[in-house]
Amino acid sequence: MEEESGCQLPFLDVLVTKKEDRLLTSAYGKLTHTERYIPFNSHQYRKTITGVLKGIKDRAHRICDPSTKPEELYHLEEVFQANGFLPALVTKTLQAPSRKSPPPPPSEDPQLKERQNTLCTPYV
Repeated sequence: MEEESGCQLPFLDVLVTKKEDRLLTSAYGKLTHTERYIPFNSHQYRKTITGVLKGIKDRAHRICDPSTKPEELYHLEEVFQANGFLPALVTKTLQAPSRKSPPPPPSEDPQLKERQNTLCTPYV
């Protein structure tokens, strides 16, 4: 069980921070996380190697609040360069638009809304 410490609570891969009347989110890694990813010079397909970089970048775009995103992207730039990635490739990839856009807002379909308000619990 995780407990709040200093107005922060880690939940899965997200660090939720209470700030005045808002909740800010940023990427979270446990203290035991080594920040080691597939090395750039390993004998893997280039698409696999660059896919790791793109996947971690997309994760940062989905998780991080706009106020924490620049700091996270700078951190990723340092981490991937430490893993042997070419600086030009890292910079180009991190500055490219995110591959996945956020999901569209839920439909205002009355039938769907009615279904969302129903809770079914099993009887044991």
